[in-house]
Amino acid sequence: MMAKGLRRLAGDAPLRERLGKAARVYAERHLDVAAVTVAAPLTLAIALGVKLSSPGPVLFRQRRHGLSGKVVGVWKFRGMGVQEDGDEIPQTRRADPRVTRFGAFLRRTSLDELPQFFNVLQGHISVVGPRPHAVAHNER
Repeated sequence: MMAKGLRRLAGDAPLRERLGKAARVYAERHLDVAAVTVAAPLTLAIALGVKLSSPGPVLFRQRRHGLSGKVVGVWKFRGMGVQEDGDEIPQTRRADPRVTRFGAFLRRTSLDELPQFFNVLQGHISVVGPRPHAVAHNER
C-alpha cells in the first residue's frame, strides 16, 4: 500500500490542478514582467506624444470589470480630450470629435491599451482573454 503522501503526489487530481495553476501563474507573471520591460521605451515615447499632442494627463483610469467580476481601475493612454469616468460614458464613434489625432493613431494600433500591463502585473486582468468593457457600458 502506498503511503498517503505518495498517493497524493502520484494520482491526486486536485494536487495536479493546483501545480498546473501555479506553473501557469508563474509563467504568466514572467511574461508580464518581460512585456513591461521590453515595452518601456515605446511606453515613454507614447507618453511624450500624448503630452505634446493635447493638454491634460497622459493616462486615464476607467472602471471596468476585472477577473472574478470585481470593478477595477484599468489604465489607458488618453486619446481624447479630458473627460470623467462617470456613470454615463458615450461610446466612441467613427470620426468622434473627442479623439485627438495622436489618439486616433493609438486607438487604430491598440497602443492606447499598453498601460494595461500594469493592471496585469497587479493581477486584475489577464493578458490572454477578452478585454472588459467600461462598467457604464456593461450596465446598460
